[in-house]
Amino acid sequence: MIEECPHVYFVGNQPKFDTTIIEGPLGQRVRIVTIPKFHETGQIVLLDTETLEVELVEIDVHDAIDEDVMT
Repeated sequence: MIEECPHVYFVGNQPKFDTTIIEGPLGQRVRIVTIPKFHETGQIVLLDTETLEVELVEIDVHDAIDEDVMT
């Protein structure tokens, strides 16, 4: 149970990256960040802890198992 409103809430293993800010009934602001599986998307999410701004970094990911099958 969360007793205090967090500034950031991460949700992992999601189908895609997304982010939004929601406001609570007392004016609280929470940045929600959905994070996809890195091994499937090659996406990394960076968060600036001072501004709560989010940046998505994409890396080309090679699956070693698939490469072995092709050779």
